[in-house]
This record gives sequence, structure tokens and C-alpha cells, in this order.
Amino acid sequence: AAKAADVPAVEAAMQRMCEAGITPSIPCYATLVGVCAKTGDVAGAESWLEALASSGLGNRNVICVNMVISACAKNGQVERAAAWLQRMPSLGVE
Repeated sequence: AAKAADVPAVEAAMQRMCEAGITPSIPCYATLVGVCAKTGDVAGAESWLEALASSGLGNRNVICVNMVISACAKNGQVERAAAWLQRMPSLGVE
């Protein structure tokens, strides 16, 4: 589902994991950020990045933040991309 950029299928897989009591890992969240970014769903990518941050799994990584910035830029949302660049230090990302 992730390779096919099927956001609903990847989100459903994440939900099934959680319902089964499995704690998603950082790569699980990164996959969701990436799939949303790939399909141009900037809000979805941002939402999953924020979910990662609130998961307690650690700081957001530079790859995830970069995927969100790239999605913003590719969708002509330059100001939004710049805002994420400015937030990077406060997120623990350099």
C-alpha cells in the first residue's frame, strides 16, 4: 500500500496495529508522512509528523521534516515550507 501511495490503506494498517496493541515505530510514522507527502496531502503529512512528535518515540527526524517541506514546496506552498524550515531548530532537527 505504501509503494502504491494508497493513503487510506496505509492509515488503516496503522489503525489495525494500534488496535492490536502494537506501538508504531518511527519508521511507521515516517511511512505515513512520506505517503501523504508523495500524494500532495500536505495537511496529512503535517498531521502524521505531529502524531510522531506526540507519540513519545523521540524527536521528529530530519527525513520526516524534509518530506513535509518538500510536499509544501511541490504544492506551491512556499510560505508553509519556510515556516517548517524556521521550526526545525525548535523540533530538535538541524
